Amino acid sequence: MKTTFYIDTNVFFLIAGLEDDNLLLLSQALLKNEIELFLTHIQIDEHGGEEKSYGEKIENAMKKLRAKNVVFQIESTKGIDWDISRWNMAEWGSKELVRIKHELGTEIEKCNKKKKDASHDALIGLSSLDHDFFITNDKCIVYGWKKVIENSQKNRPILEKKYTIPKIFQRRTAKSVLKAILERK
Repeated sequence: MKTTFYIDTNVFFLIAGLEDDNLLLLSQALLKNEIELFLTHIQIDEHGGEEKSYGEKIENAMKKLRAKNVVFQIESTKGIDWDISRWNMAEWGSKELVRIKHELGTEIEKCNKKKKDASHDALIGLSSLDHDFFITNDKCIVYGWKKVIENSQKNRPILEKKYTIPKIFQRRTAKSVLKAILERK
């Protein structure tokens, strides 16, 4: 049975920043332990740069990782958000999912204490549904997730009817992300 890890943008950067010997350990674990790493186009798009096409963004973001046989599966987002979503890489969400995404975004914004729009973070978070683990380094995503999803007597049962809710945890360093994946916790 495969263990799936859904990775947010900053954790993706942490993994890409691992030293070659640690990337080799991760590569071996991916093959040996049947671990899979997932993200959506949003994490790639947030990688940004001046690339002209989505293909170029993927190529630039994945080059180092692919060279070490660390492969990420790119899947559709679980919902659509104007000016964020790539239409061919997003699923239509239900009314409940849209409502929960807005609640999650609001809690992330409150935690950040900034007027920053948290739509990206909320959509990334909801797209982690149906995975075993969701790794982020953002304390506000963890805060919002626990309040709106994990500990919510209203939202959790709604989500559990259709999705598996992953275990979320925060890691701040590349080595702690690697350790979490290797130990599957």
